[in-house]
Amino acid sequence: WEQRFESISYGFRPKRSPHDAVEIIFRKLNARSKKKWIFEGDFKGCFDNLDHQYILKQIEDFPAKDIIQKWLKAGFIDNNVFNMTESGTPQGGIISPVLANIALHGMEAEIGVKYRFTKRKTGKIQNEIVDTKTVVRYADDFVILCETKREAMSMYEKLKPYLEKRGLELAPEKTKVSHISEGFDFLGFNFRQYPVNKIKGQLWKMLIRPNKKSISKMIGKIRECFKKKQGSNVVNLIKDLNPIIRGYANYWNTVTSKKIFSKMDSYIWKKVKHFLKRLHPNKPWKWINTVYFHADIRGQSKNKWLLTSQDKKYQLIQMNWTPIIRHVPVTYRNSPFDHNLGEYYQSRDIKKFNKDNIALRQKLAKTQKHKCPLCQTSILTEEGLEIHHKNPKFHGGTNEYRNLTLVHTSCHILWHKTFPAKGTVPNGKQTKAFSKMLRKRKTIIYL
Repeated sequence: WEQRFESISYGFRPKRSPHDAVEIIFRKLNARSKKKWIFEGDFKGCFDNLDHQYILKQIEDFPAKDIIQKWLKAGFIDNNVFNMTESGTPQGGIISPVLANIALHGMEAEIGVKYRFTKRKTGKIQNEIVDTKTVVRYADDFVILCETKREAMSMYEKLKPYLEKRGLELAPEKTKVSHISEGFDFLGFNFRQYPVNKIKGQLWKMLIRPNKKSISKMIGKIRECFKKKQGSNVVNLIKDLNPIIRGYANYWNTVTSKKIFSKMDSYIWKKVKHFLKRLHPNKPWKWINTVYFHADIRGQSKNKWLLTSQDKKYQLIQMNWTPIIRHVPVTYRNSPFDHNLGEYYQSRDIKKFNKDNIALRQKLAKTQKHKCPLCQTSILTEEGLEIHHKNPKFHGGTNEYRNLTLVHTSCHILWHKTFPAKGTVPNGKQTKAFSKMLRKRKTIIYL
Protein backbone atom coordinates (compact mmCIF):
# COMPACT_ATOMS: atom_id res chain seq x y z
CA TRP A 1 0.00 0.00 0.00
CA GLU A 2 2.89 2.38 0.53
CA GLN A 3 3.40 2.72 -3.22
CA ARG A 4 -0.33 3.38 -3.74
CA PHE A 5 -0.79 6.13 -1.14
CA GLU A 6 -1.19 9.73 -2.25
CA SER A 7 1.77 12.09 -2.00
CA ILE A 8 -0.29 14.43 0.20
CA SER A 9 -0.63 11.82 3.03
CA TYR A 10 1.99 12.22 5.78
CA GLY A 11 0.68 10.59 8.95
CA PHE A 12 1.78 7.11 10.13
CA ARG A 13 3.97 6.50 7.08
CA PRO A 14 7.67 5.56 7.06
CA LYS A 15 10.10 8.44 6.50
CA ARG A 16 7.28 11.02 6.42
CA SER A 17 6.82 13.43 9.31
CA PRO A 18 4.65 16.37 10.41
CA HIS A 19 7.50 18.65 9.30
CA ASP A 20 7.08 17.39 5.71
CA ALA A 21 3.39 18.36 5.79
CA VAL A 22 4.17 21.76 7.35
CA GLU A 23 6.81 22.61 4.74
CA ILE A 24 4.53 21.59 1.86
CA ILE A 25 1.80 23.93 3.17
CA PHE A 26 4.40 26.72 3.47
CA ARG A 27 5.38 26.23 -0.18
CA LYS A 28 1.76 26.11 -1.38
CA LEU A 29 0.76 29.27 0.55
CA ASN A 30 3.66 31.54 -0.37
CA ALA A 31 3.04 35.24 -1.09
CA ARG A 32 2.72 34.66 -4.85
CA SER A 33 0.21 31.82 -4.50
CA LYS A 34 -3.41 32.40 -5.48
CA LYS A 35 -4.56 29.98 -2.78
CA LYS A 36 -5.87 32.17 0.05
CA TRP A 37 -8.81 30.20 1.48
CA ILE A 38 -8.42 27.17 3.73
CA PHE A 39 -10.93 24.44 4.44
CA GLU A 40 -9.88 22.97 7.81
CA GLY A 41 -11.25 19.46 8.26
CA ASP A 42 -11.27 16.83 10.98
CA PHE A 43 -13.10 13.49 11.01
CA LYS A 44 -15.40 12.87 13.96
CA GLY A 45 -14.21 9.80 15.89
CA CYS A 46 -12.24 8.61 12.84
CA PHE A 47 -10.68 5.45 14.31
CA ASP A 48 -13.94 4.46 16.04
CA ASN A 49 -16.25 4.78 13.02
CA LEU A 50 -14.37 3.49 9.96
CA ASP A 51 -16.51 1.10 7.94
CA HIS A 52 -15.22 -2.50 8.11
CA GLN A 53 -16.67 -3.55 4.75
CA TYR A 54 -14.99 -0.67 2.97
CA ILE A 55 -11.59 -1.53 4.51
CA LEU A 56 -11.93 -5.24 3.64
CA LYS A 57 -12.91 -4.35 0.07
CA GLN A 58 -9.74 -2.26 -0.30
CA ILE A 59 -7.52 -5.14 0.89
CA GLU A 60 -9.40 -7.95 -0.89
CA ASP A 61 -6.24 -8.99 -2.79
CA PHE A 62 -4.18 -9.22 0.42
CA PRO A 63 -3.39 -12.88 1.35
CA ALA A 64 -4.03 -12.42 5.09
CA LYS A 65 -7.28 -10.45 4.82
CA ASP A 66 -9.12 -13.07 6.93
CA ILE A 67 -6.81 -12.40 9.89
CA ILE A 68 -7.42 -8.66 9.55
CA GLN A 69 -11.17 -9.27 9.46
CA LYS A 70 -10.87 -11.22 12.74
CA TRP A 71 -8.89 -8.35 14.29
CA LEU A 72 -11.55 -5.86 13.23
CA LYS A 73 -14.40 -8.03 14.59
CA ALA A 74 -12.59 -9.22 17.75
CA GLY A 75 -14.49 -6.90 20.11
CA PHE A 76 -13.26 -5.61 23.46
CA ILE A 77 -13.89 -6.10 27.19
CA ASP A 78 -14.73 -3.11 29.38
CA ASN A 79 -15.53 -3.62 33.10
CA ASN A 80 -15.79 -7.39 32.51
CA VAL A 81 -18.44 -6.81 29.80
CA PHE A 82 -17.79 -7.97 26.22
CA ASN A 83 -18.59 -5.39 23.51
CA MET A 84 -18.93 -6.13 19.79
CA THR A 85 -16.99 -3.99 17.30
CA GLU A 86 -19.21 -3.29 14.30
CA SER A 87 -17.05 -0.40 13.08
CA GLY A 88 -13.67 1.19 13.69
CA THR A 89 -10.14 -0.16 14.03
CA PRO A 90 -8.67 -1.84 17.17
CA GLN A 91 -7.85 0.67 19.93
CA GLY A 92 -4.07 0.77 20.31
CA GLY A 93 -3.66 -1.93 17.66
CA ILE A 94 -0.36 -1.77 15.78
CA ILE A 95 -2.24 -2.29 12.49
CA SER A 96 -4.78 0.51 13.12
CA PRO A 97 -2.81 3.46 11.63
CA VAL A 98 -2.16 1.54 8.39
CA LEU A 99 -5.82 0.47 8.10
CA ALA A 100 -6.89 4.07 8.72
CA ASN A 101 -4.58 5.31 5.95
CA ILE A 102 -5.98 2.65 3.59
CA ALA A 103 -9.54 3.71 4.42
CA LEU A 104 -8.81 7.44 4.04
CA HIS A 105 -6.89 7.01 0.78
CA GLY A 106 -8.48 8.67 -2.26
CA MET A 107 -9.40 12.18 -1.08
CA GLU A 108 -7.60 13.89 -3.98
CA ALA A 109 -9.47 11.82 -6.57
CA GLU A 110 -12.81 12.38 -4.78
CA ILE A 111 -12.61 16.19 -4.84
CA GLY A 112 -11.05 16.28 -8.32
CA VAL A 113 -7.39 17.30 -7.78
CA LYS A 114 -5.37 16.67 -10.94
CA TYR A 115 -1.64 16.69 -11.67
CA ARG A 116 0.42 17.25 -14.77
CA PHE A 117 4.06 16.35 -15.24
CA THR A 118 6.51 18.70 -16.94
CA LYS A 119 10.12 18.08 -17.89
CA ARG A 120 12.63 20.73 -16.86
CA LYS A 121 15.92 21.68 -18.52
CA THR A 122 17.77 19.68 -15.86
CA GLY A 123 16.02 16.55 -17.14
CA LYS A 124 14.02 16.04 -13.94
CA ILE A 125 10.30 15.37 -14.20
CA GLN A 126 8.39 17.86 -12.05
CA ASN A 127 4.79 17.34 -10.93
CA GLU A 128 2.47 20.36 -10.97
CA ILE A 129 -1.11 20.67 -9.73
CA VAL A 130 -3.49 21.67 -12.50
CA ASP A 131 -6.45 22.24 -10.20
CA THR A 132 -7.10 25.35 -8.08
CA LYS A 133 -7.00 23.36 -4.85
CA THR A 134 -4.47 21.32 -2.87
CA VAL A 135 -4.94 18.78 -0.08
CA VAL A 136 -2.54 18.04 2.78
CA ARG A 137 -3.54 15.24 5.17
CA TYR A 138 -1.95 13.96 8.36
CA ALA A 139 -3.90 10.90 9.61
CA ASP A 140 -7.45 12.14 10.33
CA ASP A 141 -6.53 15.85 10.25
CA PHE A 142 -6.45 17.63 6.89
CA VAL A 143 -6.57 21.01 5.13
CA ILE A 144 -7.72 21.88 1.60
CA LEU A 145 -6.13 25.02 0.14
CA CYS A 146 -8.40 26.87 -2.32
CA GLU A 147 -8.28 30.02 -4.44
CA THR A 148 -11.78 31.32 -3.60
CA LYS A 149 -14.12 31.26 -0.63
CA ARG A 150 -16.85 29.75 -2.80
CA GLU A 151 -14.61 26.84 -3.75
CA ALA A 152 -13.63 26.29 -0.10
CA MET A 153 -17.28 26.28 1.00
CA SER A 154 -18.12 23.76 -1.75
CA MET A 155 -15.85 21.19 -0.06
CA TYR A 156 -18.63 20.36 2.42
CA GLU A 157 -20.71 18.93 -0.46
CA LYS A 158 -17.79 17.47 -2.43
CA LEU A 159 -16.61 15.45 0.58
CA LYS A 160 -20.02 13.88 1.29
CA PRO A 161 -19.59 10.84 -1.06
CA TYR A 162 -16.05 10.34 0.28
CA LEU A 163 -17.30 10.34 3.89
CA GLU A 164 -20.36 8.12 3.29
CA LYS A 165 -18.29 5.33 1.72
CA ARG A 166 -16.06 5.21 4.79
CA GLY A 167 -18.77 5.62 7.44
CA LEU A 168 -17.41 8.99 8.58
CA GLU A 169 -18.60 12.53 9.18
CA LEU A 170 -16.85 15.84 9.80
CA ALA A 171 -16.46 17.17 13.35
CA PRO A 172 -18.47 20.46 13.27
CA GLU A 173 -16.43 22.15 16.01
CA LYS A 174 -13.13 21.48 14.20
CA THR A 175 -14.25 22.05 10.60
CA LYS A 176 -14.33 25.60 9.21
CA VAL A 177 -13.33 27.85 6.31
CA SER A 178 -10.85 30.66 6.96
CA HIS A 179 -8.74 33.18 5.05
CA ILE A 180 -4.96 32.96 5.21
CA SER A 181 -4.78 36.50 6.67
CA GLU A 182 -6.79 35.22 9.68
CA GLY A 183 -4.53 32.20 10.02
CA PHE A 184 -5.26 28.58 10.88
CA ASP A 185 -3.81 25.87 13.14
CA PHE A 186 -2.47 22.53 11.92
CA LEU A 187 -0.21 19.97 13.63
CA GLY A 188 0.60 22.30 16.53
CA PHE A 189 1.55 25.26 14.32
CA ASN A 190 -0.19 28.48 13.30
CA PHE A 191 -0.02 29.41 9.60
CA ARG A 192 -0.72 33.02 8.70
CA GLN A 193 0.13 35.69 6.13
CA TYR A 194 1.04 39.12 7.51
CA PRO A 195 1.14 42.47 5.62
CA VAL A 196 4.73 43.70 5.45
CA ASN A 197 4.15 46.91 3.47
CA LYS A 198 3.06 50.23 4.96
CA ILE A 199 -0.08 50.00 2.84
CA LYS A 200 -1.81 46.95 4.31
CA GLY A 201 -2.64 44.19 1.91
CA GLN A 202 -0.15 45.25 -0.75
CA LEU A 203 2.55 42.73 0.13
CA TRP A 204 2.20 39.65 2.33
CA LYS A 205 4.63 37.39 4.11
CA MET A 206 3.90 33.82 5.23
CA LEU A 207 4.95 32.98 8.80
CA ILE A 208 4.59 29.70 10.68
CA ARG A 209 4.79 29.73 14.46
CA PRO A 210 3.97 27.28 17.29
CA ASN A 211 0.28 27.79 18.09
CA LYS A 212 -1.11 28.88 21.47
CA LYS A 213 -2.38 25.39 22.33
CA SER A 214 1.05 23.83 21.72
CA ILE A 215 2.79 26.50 23.83
CA SER A 216 0.25 26.03 26.63
CA LYS A 217 0.94 22.27 26.60
CA MET A 218 4.66 22.84 27.06
CA ILE A 219 4.07 25.35 29.88
CA GLY A 220 1.73 22.81 31.53
CA LYS A 221 4.36 20.06 31.34
CA ILE A 222 7.07 22.31 32.79
CA ARG A 223 4.78 23.48 35.59
CA GLU A 224 3.85 19.88 36.40
CA CYS A 225 7.53 18.88 36.40
CA PHE A 226 8.44 21.59 38.95
CA LYS A 227 5.41 20.64 41.06
CA LYS A 228 6.41 16.94 41.17
CA LYS A 229 10.06 17.68 41.93
CA GLN A 230 9.38 20.25 44.66
CA GLY A 231 11.70 19.41 47.56
CA SER A 232 13.72 16.99 45.41
CA ASN A 233 17.34 17.55 44.38
CA VAL A 234 18.47 19.54 41.34
CA VAL A 235 19.74 16.45 39.48
CA ASN A 236 16.24 14.92 39.28
CA LEU A 237 14.78 18.23 38.13
CA ILE A 238 17.36 18.63 35.33
CA LYS A 239 16.89 15.01 34.19
CA ASP A 240 13.12 15.56 33.82
CA LEU A 241 13.25 19.06 32.30
CA ASN A 242 15.91 18.49 29.62
CA PRO A 243 13.89 15.96 27.54
CA ILE A 244 10.86 18.30 27.57
CA ILE A 245 12.94 21.30 26.45
CA ARG A 246 14.85 19.31 23.82
CA GLY A 247 11.69 17.64 22.46
CA TYR A 248 9.72 20.85 21.94
CA ALA A 249 12.78 22.70 20.58
CA ASN A 250 13.39 19.96 17.99
CA TYR A 251 9.72 20.00 16.94
CA TRP A 252 9.56 23.79 16.63
CA ASN A 253 13.00 24.45 15.14
CA THR A 254 11.85 24.30 11.49
CA VAL A 255 9.58 27.37 11.81
CA THR A 256 9.75 30.96 13.13
CA SER A 257 10.36 30.11 16.79
CA LYS A 258 13.26 32.21 18.11
CA LYS A 259 11.00 34.58 20.08
CA ILE A 260 9.09 31.63 21.55
CA PHE A 261 12.40 29.96 22.52
CA SER A 262 13.48 33.13 24.39
CA LYS A 263 10.12 33.43 26.17
CA MET A 264 10.20 29.79 27.26
CA ASP A 265 13.79 30.13 28.53
CA SER A 266 12.73 33.19 30.58
CA TYR A 267 9.74 31.30 31.98
CA ILE A 268 11.92 28.31 32.99
CA TRP A 269 14.49 30.69 34.55
CA LYS A 270 11.78 32.22 36.79
CA LYS A 271 10.56 28.76 37.81
CA VAL A 272 14.14 27.67 38.60
CA LYS A 273 14.70 30.70 40.86
CA HIS A 274 11.48 29.99 42.72
CA PHE A 275 12.40 26.27 43.02
CA LEU A 276 15.84 27.00 44.52
CA LYS A 277 14.52 29.57 46.98
CA ARG A 278 12.02 27.03 48.27
CA LEU A 279 14.68 24.30 48.33
CA HIS A 280 17.01 26.49 50.48
CA PRO A 281 14.76 28.96 52.33
CA ASN A 282 17.47 29.88 54.88
CA LYS A 283 20.27 30.48 52.38
CA PRO A 284 21.03 33.88 50.75
CA TRP A 285 20.77 34.25 46.96
CA LYS A 286 24.55 34.77 46.73
CA TRP A 287 25.14 31.28 48.17
CA ILE A 288 22.53 29.70 45.81
CA ASN A 289 24.16 31.47 42.87
CA THR A 290 27.65 30.19 43.77
CA VAL A 291 26.49 26.58 44.28
CA TYR A 292 23.96 26.07 41.46
CA PHE A 293 24.79 28.45 38.60
CA HIS A 294 27.80 27.93 36.35
CA ALA A 295 28.98 28.53 32.78
CA ASP A 296 28.11 26.02 30.06
CA ILE A 297 30.15 22.85 30.64
CA ARG A 298 29.67 21.85 26.96
CA GLY A 299 30.93 25.14 25.55
CA GLN A 300 27.78 25.76 23.49
CA SER A 301 26.94 29.07 25.15
CA LYS A 302 28.58 31.96 26.99
CA ASN A 303 25.74 32.03 29.51
CA LYS A 304 27.10 31.82 33.06
CA TRP A 305 23.67 31.40 34.67
CA LEU A 306 22.88 27.80 33.84
CA LEU A 307 21.37 25.52 36.47
CA THR A 308 24.04 22.93 37.26
CA SER A 309 24.20 20.01 39.68
CA GLN A 310 26.73 20.29 42.51
CA ASP A 311 28.96 17.60 40.96
CA LYS A 312 28.79 19.51 37.62
CA LYS A 313 27.71 16.38 35.74
CA TYR A 314 24.22 17.63 34.86
CA GLN A 315 23.20 20.99 33.45
CA LEU A 316 19.90 22.47 32.27
CA ILE A 317 19.85 23.15 28.53
CA GLN A 318 18.22 26.16 26.84
CA MET A 319 15.81 26.26 23.92
CA ASN A 320 17.73 29.18 22.41
CA TRP A 321 20.66 26.87 21.67
CA THR A 322 18.60 25.08 19.03
CA PRO A 323 19.15 26.67 15.60
CA ILE A 324 16.26 27.32 13.21
CA ILE A 325 16.75 25.06 10.17
CA ARG A 326 14.22 24.95 7.34
CA HIS A 327 13.04 21.38 6.75
CA VAL A 328 13.35 19.88 3.26
CA PRO A 329 10.19 17.85 2.54
CA VAL A 330 10.23 14.38 1.04
CA THR A 331 9.96 14.50 -2.76
CA TYR A 332 6.46 13.81 -4.15
CA ARG A 333 5.78 10.03 -3.88
CA ASN A 334 9.28 8.87 -2.95
CA SER A 335 9.20 5.68 -0.91
CA PRO A 336 11.87 4.08 1.33
CA PHE A 337 10.96 0.75 -0.31
CA ASP A 338 12.39 1.96 -3.63
CA HIS A 339 15.92 0.50 -3.72
CA ASN A 340 17.04 3.19 -6.16
CA LEU A 341 16.55 5.81 -3.44
CA GLY A 342 18.91 4.30 -0.85
CA GLU A 343 21.35 7.25 -0.81
CA TYR A 344 18.49 9.77 -0.81
CA TYR A 345 16.94 8.30 2.34
CA GLN A 346 20.27 7.69 4.07
CA SER A 347 21.18 11.39 3.79
CA ARG A 348 17.74 12.34 5.17
CA ASP A 349 18.11 9.83 8.02
CA ILE A 350 21.51 11.26 8.99
CA LYS A 351 20.07 14.79 9.10
CA LYS A 352 17.17 13.60 11.26
CA PHE A 353 19.54 11.68 13.56
CA ASN A 354 21.74 14.76 14.06
CA LYS A 355 18.68 16.87 14.81
CA ASP A 356 17.24 14.46 17.41
CA ASN A 357 20.48 13.58 19.24
CA ILE A 358 22.99 15.38 21.44
CA ALA A 359 26.53 16.23 20.27
CA LEU A 360 28.11 13.15 21.94
CA ARG A 361 25.85 10.73 20.07
CA GLN A 362 26.33 12.63 16.80
CA LYS A 363 30.12 12.39 17.11
CA LEU A 364 30.05 8.67 17.98
CA ALA A 365 27.65 7.89 15.11
CA LYS A 366 29.84 9.74 12.58
CA THR A 367 32.97 7.91 13.81
CA GLN A 368 31.14 4.56 13.42
CA LYS A 369 29.81 5.55 9.96
CA HIS A 370 26.29 5.25 11.40
CA LYS A 371 26.60 1.50 12.02
CA CYS A 372 26.26 -0.51 15.22
CA PRO A 373 29.73 -2.02 15.89
CA LEU A 374 28.15 -5.09 17.55
CA CYS A 375 25.84 -6.23 14.73
CA GLN A 376 27.29 -4.15 11.84
CA THR A 377 23.83 -2.90 10.79
CA SER A 378 22.57 0.69 10.51
CA ILE A 379 21.72 2.70 13.63
CA LEU A 380 19.48 4.97 11.53
CA THR A 381 16.36 3.03 12.44
CA GLU A 382 13.53 3.35 14.96
CA GLU A 383 15.35 1.03 17.38
CA GLY A 384 16.58 2.50 20.66
CA LEU A 385 20.29 3.28 21.09
CA GLU A 386 22.60 3.14 24.10
CA ILE A 387 26.22 4.10 24.80
CA HIS A 388 28.50 1.08 25.28
CA HIS A 389 31.95 0.99 26.90
CA LYS A 390 34.44 -0.99 24.82
CA ASN A 391 36.53 -1.63 27.90
CA PRO A 392 34.12 -1.98 30.88
CA LYS A 393 34.53 0.36 33.84
CA PHE A 394 35.05 -2.73 36.02
CA HIS A 395 38.27 -3.36 34.06
CA GLY A 396 39.45 0.26 34.21
CA GLY A 397 37.53 1.66 31.24
CA THR A 398 36.87 5.41 31.12
CA ASN A 399 34.20 7.73 29.68
CA GLU A 400 36.55 9.07 27.01
CA TYR A 401 35.33 9.18 23.40
CA ARG A 402 37.75 6.48 22.27
CA ASN A 403 36.26 4.02 24.79
CA LEU A 404 32.60 4.70 23.83
CA THR A 405 30.40 3.38 21.03
CA LEU A 406 26.73 3.83 20.12
CA VAL A 407 24.88 0.51 19.85
CA HIS A 408 21.33 -0.82 19.54
CA THR A 409 19.61 -1.41 22.88
CA SER A 410 18.91 -5.07 21.99
CA CYS A 411 22.56 -5.62 20.98
CA HIS A 412 23.74 -4.01 24.22
CA ILE A 413 21.55 -6.30 26.36
CA LEU A 414 22.72 -9.45 24.54
CA TRP A 415 26.36 -8.35 24.74
CA HIS A 416 26.26 -8.00 28.54
CA LYS A 417 24.40 -11.31 28.88
CA THR A 418 27.09 -13.02 26.80
CA PHE A 419 30.06 -11.11 28.28
CA PRO A 420 29.21 -9.89 31.83
CA ALA A 421 31.10 -6.74 32.88
CA LYS A 422 32.76 -8.58 35.76
CA GLY A 423 34.02 -11.32 33.43
CA THR A 424 36.91 -11.23 31.01
CA VAL A 425 37.07 -8.71 28.16
CA PRO A 426 36.25 -10.57 24.87
CA ASN A 427 39.00 -11.02 22.30
CA GLY A 428 38.79 -10.35 18.53
CA LYS A 429 37.56 -13.85 17.59
CA GLN A 430 34.79 -13.76 20.19
CA THR A 431 33.67 -10.30 19.03
CA LYS A 432 33.46 -11.45 15.37
CA ALA A 433 31.51 -14.56 16.34
CA PHE A 434 29.11 -12.46 18.43
CA SER A 435 28.53 -10.00 15.56
CA LYS A 436 27.83 -12.88 13.16
CA MET A 437 25.34 -14.41 15.63
CA LEU A 438 23.58 -11.04 16.09
CA ARG A 439 23.24 -10.42 12.34
CA LYS A 440 21.79 -13.90 11.85
CA ARG A 441 19.37 -13.39 14.73
CA LYS A 442 18.20 -9.99 13.42
CA THR A 443 17.71 -11.39 9.91
CA ILE A 444 15.49 -14.18 11.27
CA ILE A 445 13.42 -11.68 13.31
CA TYR A 446 13.06 -9.41 10.26
CA LEU A 447 11.94 -12.25 8.01
